[in-house]
Amino acid sequence: MGRNLLGKGIPTITLSAAQLIAATGMTAVTLPAGGLTSIEIGPKPLIVVLILGVVATGITFHLTYRIIAAEGATNAATVGYLLPVVSVALGAIVLDEGFSLRIAAGMVVVLVGVGLTRLRKPTPSTLAPEEIPAPPAAPRI
Repeated sequence: MGRNLLGKGIPTITLSAAQLIAATGMTAVTLPAGGLTSIEIGPKPLIVVLILGVVATGITFHLTYRIIAAEGATNAATVGYLLPVVSVALGAIVLDEGFSLRIAAGMVVVLVGVGLTRLRKPTPSTLAPEEIPAPPAAPRI
């Protein structure tokens, strides 16, 4: 398995770690603005914050950069369009929330749009030899 590189050969894990470290530093600078009163944090909330904040967010950032490296930025951005579709479907199935024809039509529009981003023009590497167009003739001088 090859290394996942993005941009100018930077490993995706490096990019995601750098982004999270920078966000942590910027957040730390803003802490005094919220007041300097001490709070007591028990072990359970601290573990939850570490799991959700470090593990889940770190893995998500890393996977996002891997998707960008493998599929390109356009396909990586389509993940954001799928989130409301999944959320509405789970709300209707799990929480028994309302579901109407209008909601279904909106979901179909989103899914068709995402599907259109997956269409690709055939490239010479995917065409049969007889289907490859001849290069244009050089102009005569």
